Amino acid sequence: MHLFISLATILIAIKNYLGAGLPLKIRHNLIHINWFKLLLFLLIGSGGYIFTTNNAHLYKSPIGQVVAVQNHHRTAQTDNFNNKDYQQTQTLKLKVLNGSYRGHFIKLDNTFSYSNAYDLRYHRGQQLFLNLPSLKKPSAIMITGMKRDTILFSITYLAIGLLLLIVKVHGLMALISVLLNAVFFFAAIKIDVVTHATTTNVLVIFGLLAVLLLGITALLTFGYSKQALILFCSSLSSTFLGLLLSIIILTKTGYNGINFEMMGYVTQLRIPLYLAGSILGALGAVMDVATDITASLFVLSYQNPTLNFKDFMRAGRKIGQSVMGPLINVLFLIFIAGTLPMVILTMRNGNNFSYTFAMVMSLGIVQSIISGIAIALTIPITTILTSWYCYQKREGK
Repeated sequence: MHLFISLATILIAIKNYLGAGLPLKIRHNLIHINWFKLLLFLLIGSGGYIFTTNNAHLYKSPIGQVVAVQNHHRTAQTDNFNNKDYQQTQTLKLKVLNGSYRGHFIKLDNTFSYSNAYDLRYHRGQQLFLNLPSLKKPSAIMITGMKRDTILFSITYLAIGLLLLIVKVHGLMALISVLLNAVFFFAAIKIDVVTHATTTNVLVIFGLLAVLLLGITALLTFGYSKQALILFCSSLSSTFLGLLLSIIILTKTGYNGINFEMMGYVTQLRIPLYLAGSILGALGAVMDVATDITASLFVLSYQNPTLNFKDFMRAGRKIGQSVMGPLINVLFLIFIAGTLPMVILTMRNGNNFSYTFAMVMSLGIVQSIISGIAIALTIPITTILTSWYCYQKREGK
């Protein structure tokens, strides 16, 4: 509380100072700087950073801060595939920040590898969660994890702050949409887990979730309007039509070459769960294309009311063609980024690329293709619906 009072006092002082001699806003052509908002953003961020680095008393688990590190001799290691790594032990001196042993110092040994595959190297200033039953039993004291709330706060605050500062009201709507979508997404997962959903129920649960997420996003993007309705109808029809075509193709080919066993420790039938994930994956890309086409054609109809139906169709097709390629590449690169560590690990253990592709990449590639099919269908469907509405509106029908 004292921290926020101090921040408020500083803000008032800065505002009074700036108001007395300097302008709070600078405008030059397209550049618009509001110094008060910028300072407010920086001060709140600094306050949050200070708070998260000094909030150990709010945690039940013991937390220790590394105050000194002594690194010992490292040992080289080589496996059967000639992969080289190094193992090293470090002695950490930690100060306990909370609990009954607050203020005490302890020493721990931590063994880490340079690859950090199963361990971490710790540095001075980091805060660590501890298993601290008693100071009299040093062998029972263990590091259970790293305290990361400061990093999470900084990244989240920066993303949200920039969104609100740059995009303003639309950024707020996007943030609300993300939060609501996250709530409903976890609710759907909870329903799936609690009810032990069968094949049909999984597709019904996540199909309804897709409809709900689409409706929320459309309303928050365009409000209660014809644009929102067109976006909803075109995105929904494109997603489920693309999924239907993909299911038909996969069924006819007997899912040949797709290794569903690589989905991990799934306690449900893998295929319906995979298809449910494909619905959600395709929906985001489809909405992006549909939003671009719908918004652009509506703006075009306002700026040039003399356009006919064919003109709208040509414009919509060109817009779709311009965004389809980059969007499919974005989806592919996101998939590549997610599988890159596992691909490298698999190939470094003596496996060739064909095996790696089949066992690690095939599931993601197929989902990217399903999204690509849905994107391709979105262009004509959205263009036809939007062009028809804009033309009918121009004719006064």
